[in-house]
Amino acid sequence: PNVVREIGTSTLLEKLPLNNIYGKNQSSLANLAVTDVVDTELLDIVSTVCVVNNINSVKHEGRGKWGLVIHPYGTKTLRSDSLYQDAQIHAAAAKGIFSRAIGQWGDLFILEHNGIDSAKDYGTLSVASDQITIGTASPGTTNTDTRMNLLIGANAVARANGLNEYMEGRKEDDYGNIVGYAAGLIYGDRRADYQIDDSTGSTFKNQSSICVYSYSPPVASNFTAIWS
Repeated sequence: PNVVREIGTSTLLEKLPLNNIYGKNQSSLANLAVTDVVDTELLDIVSTVCVVNNINSVKHEGRGKWGLVIHPYGTKTLRSDSLYQDAQIHAAAAKGIFSRAIGQWGDLFILEHNGIDSAKDYGTLSVASDQITIGTASPGTTNTDTRMNLLIGANAVARANGLNEYMEGRKEDDYGNIVGYAAGLIYGDRRADYQIDDSTGSTFKNQSSICVYSYSPPVASNFTAIWS
């Protein structure tokens, strides 16, 4: 979450806006409607926004591609789209319909992950000293029905290693009869924003990721969770 929200450029954390797409043509999270589901129309909007706004792409077989990570609830609505179903069949990729493989659409690699969070409007960050407060808007649907899908392009995240990988031996007091090993690594991740070459040197722009909000309600209300 710290990678998505902001980066710090000085002793005070400075708010940096995240690129947001609210449904298919909404102005804010609060206006998200039940029609703003993940389907081919939303995918077309996302891929067009990437091209128009020069979101850095990853080169794959000579073409620029982006990855869109969606929640499984979004997968369900996408697979219900007749245009998507027809495209998968005519592309001889019908096997993706019967697995968790999602496919491609409009130069987007569609990926699925259940770690996609319910919606929080990161445009409502407030920062004071080193304290970050995240305000959650009240969308037209409840937060549990609204998902925060993530579009990622090239160089979206930077990683710095404070200490490279190492192996650590471990001994217990059971007369040396228990010996174990552990792997260690110290690192940090940060969203890779670009510093604009202007007179101030303090203007930053994110050209590698977009938060794509969608209406993606749970598929079952009578499910008893195994893991809490």
